[in-house]
Amino acid sequence: MAVIVFESNAGHTENYGRMLGEILNIPVYSNQHAKGVLGKGEEVFFMGWLCAETVKGYKKAAKTYDLCGVCAVGMTPPEVVDIDQLKRKNEINGKPFFYLQGGLEPDKLSGIYKKMMAVAASSLKKGEAKGTLSPKDAQMIALLKAGGSCVKEENLRPIVEWWGQS
Repeated sequence: MAVIVFESNAGHTENYGRMLGEILNIPVYSNQHAKGVLGKGEEVFFMGWLCAETVKGYKKAAKTYDLCGVCAVGMTPPEVVDIDQLKRKNEINGKPFFYLQGGLEPDKLSGIYKKMMAVAASSLKKGEAKGTLSPKDAQMIALLKAGGSCVKEENLRPIVEWWGQS
């Protein structure tokens, strides 16, 4: 039986992991805690936060565990995410891959991450000033301005359905 292991920064990935664990009635561990509990080669469903198209914690998890699936959690709405590009960039081959929108917590950002979000916000604000924002861009700028969570149990439905079939 697989367990869930997550790598979270602002808590969105952790929230999804714990929700999924409750739904599936399986153990959930942070990547840090899993090191002391799980053995090498154990079956794991890995969930990591997304930063600059990199699923944080994935490479180490892939070397340590037998991954049955992978989920990236980012702030971008799922309709605009290029899943194939994420899989290529992270070298996720032959594994079921999912993407969930998490959110943004500006007060939890520091260093380079804070600067990256400032650049993204500045770019979107220029489009906002010109009146050229798409509805998806408008959603992103609202998230960048105020922060917030898009974590909802219903977003886990594709993973739960896949889990029931595997």
